[in-house]
Amino acid sequence: MSKGSFRFGALLIALCASLYHSPPAVAAASASVHVVAVDAYGNALGTVSVISFVDRQGRDWVGQFKGGSAQGVPLGRYHLEVYHAGLLCEMNAEVSSQDSWITAGFESPVIEEGSRLLSPVNGRVNGLAGGEGIRCRLEAIYLQLRYESSLRNDGHFDFGLVAPGAFVLSCFKGGQVLILQSVRVEGGQEPLVVENDRSDRR
Repeated sequence: MSKGSFRFGALLIALCASLYHSPPAVAAASASVHVVAVDAYGNALGTVSVISFVDRQGRDWVGQFKGGSAQGVPLGRYHLEVYHAGLLCEMNAEVSSQDSWITAGFESPVIEEGSRLLSPVNGRVNGLAGGEGIRCRLEAIYLQLRYESSLRNDGHFDFGLVAPGAFVLSCFKGGQVLILQSVRVEGGQEPLVVENDRSDRR
């Protein structure tokens, strides 16, 4: 083999090596995480302590936290425990952006040992008859609570005993939302009366 052929072959091998080398490892995206505590109506409660922040592989990232904030937390889904004023909030949360905020909602304090403060919540939807596979849902905005009821033929629903707080009330049939409005539940709750202003969408 001539020197020219040898040099050309060596150059070709070097070129192929540069084209087909393994890509460099890319560091996993990480985020700043901020955990805030609120009551059932969304009012700020002050300082929190994050006592666990566990990813799907079982690794606890709580060591990254100083108070309610952390740096360098990988994006992903977590199970966390947050402590405030003797109360514990346990929840799942998604860290999905480089500046992620998580709201930990705390129920109203118990009125006596072992008791929760609950109120019966029922009512009716004016202009919307049930009995057609329509269901209603009451979902807390700040707490991890959800209640469901069928809508009776006379337009009435009954969610039973509900913890106080800010909620979103929806009534739906299949994939169609018929009613959507905010509701505030308090002790001694009066029956809810909801106006159906979406009758043209049925």
